[in-house]
Amino acid sequence: MSLETRLLFGPVAALIFLVGVICLSLLVPGYNHLQQSISAIGKLGTPMRIPFALVIALYAGSLLVFASGMNQLATKIGATKLPVYWLSFLAMTQFGIAIFASPHPLHNIFGLLGLLGDLVPLVIAVAWRRVELNNLVLISWILGLLVLAALILNLSELVPKSAMWQLVKPYPGLAQRLFVAVWLSWLVVAGLAMRKSEA
Repeated sequence: MSLETRLLFGPVAALIFLVGVICLSLLVPGYNHLQQSISAIGKLGTPMRIPFALVIALYAGSLLVFASGMNQLATKIGATKLPVYWLSFLAMTQFGIAIFASPHPLHNIFGLLGLLGDLVPLVIAVAWRRVELNNLVLISWILGLLVLAALILNLSELVPKSAMWQLVKPYPGLAQRLFVAVWLSWLVVAGLAMRKSEA
């Protein structure tokens, strides 16, 4: 598989996740995007358990292909491979999420570890700051900071009495989707920017 093709797997991963979650949620009676988590679609004991796990596994696999493209690109431009390892770590946590469905205790552990992996945009912004790749670093700074802000918003649940959690509490599903939207946007834009640079 060519480098340009592998770099397209950033946008492919985003598309798999987005289409998979939307389509499967339509098959869950009474599912509420504003109030329920994405994991609720495929929780243990539901008909969507296996299809949801497959979507997440395909998403994770696509992240690994994208990471392999980033690895080759990093070699070509002489950049550190730290972002590659970071993205690969994120992919591994997604496999964990797929295997251990909610409410299994390991589901939340892999989920929390995955949040660290979602900071890949900031890792690229810092680690590749001296590399000129069609504004990739600038894009990663902007979307990385938005990912971090959305992450803090979602983690406010850990401080139940905080004003931020009181704001988020009625619509936790919306807060999670805000986070996911920013992250998926980075996957699309970064993958296309890297591919354009390689081309």
